Amino acid sequence: MKAHTSATSQSGATLVEMLAGVIILSVVVLGVLQFLLVSRLNVYTANIQTGVIQLLSDTMVAYQFVEPGTSTNIPVSGEWAPYISSSTPYVAIQKAATPVNGTYTLSGSVTWRAFPNGDGSDFKYTKTLNLQIPQ
Repeated sequence: MKAHTSATSQSGATLVEMLAGVIILSVVVLGVLQFLLVSRLNVYTANIQTGVIQLLSDTMVAYQFVEPGTSTNIPVSGEWAPYISSSTPYVAIQKAATPVNGTYTLSGSVTWRAFPNGDGSDFKYTKTLNLQIPQ
């Protein structure tokens, strides 16, 4: 009579291996989700910045004929108002008092935020542009 011996074969993964696989998969999924979130946030912020730069540029062109030596604050209204910092809710314009090489420098700046109605220090930026205006 033959002795009854059975060789056990392990065809599946151990519990440790399955746990390691789940952890690795979770880290990969979280990394991909974080990348997608940050990418979307960067695109959103870039779109807001483009609109604010256009607002600043348009305001500077509209006020290019102010008297030399003038410094003025133009309130922001309309669709971009929620994105402008409530501590400085305006576009600041300054025109140089004297021309240099036949041109005046008109400087404009605005402080904006990426999220409307959020006045925290995060996602708050200041943009400055200069415009050269002939005499």
